[in-house]
This record gives sequence, structure tokens and C-alpha cells, in this order.
Amino acid sequence: ELHISDNFISEIPADIKKCSSLRYFNISHNPISELPQQGFSHDLAFLFVSFCNLTSLPNSLRSSSIKTLVATNNNLQEINCLLFMLCIYHRIN
Repeated sequence: ELHISDNFISEIPADIKKCSSLRYFNISHNPISELPQQGFSHDLAFLFVSFCNLTSLPNSLRSSSIKTLVATNNNLQEINCLLFMLCIYHRIN
């Protein structure tokens, strides 16, 4: 688990994908404008990105094993159709 909310983090490094044992990642309440395009580890199951400055979610999330995505209170302008399909199989908030 990694809880780094409220730390004024403005960017998630691309190397986050190499954290293969990371299952729970909370980076809420940080001024992040985008998530890594290459995605996260396939073991990541819970991703919390509420109260960030996100305007979109990367397509890479559709091929992930994320079961819970909490992205409330962002500036999301659109949700990719394929990402929307995750709602059928997983809990997306």
C-alpha cells in the first residue's frame, strides 16, 4: 500500500509501473493534472485520485486490473468509452 495524499505532488513518475507489488495507491488531494499514459502495475487493484486536477483518464486503465477507481471531485471532461466498459465488470466511483 502507498498513501501519499495531501503532499503537493504534481506528477506521478513513469516508473510507478515497475512497482509490481503495489495493490493500493492513494494519491488523492494532490495537484496532479494527468495520470501516467503507460499505466500502472497489473497488480494494482485500488486507485484513489480524488481531489486532483485531472481532466481525463488514460486509456491504459482499460487494460489494468483495477477493481476500484475513485476519481471524484476532479475536472474530468470525458471518459473514454472503453474505460466506461470497466463499470460493467468493476466498481468505478
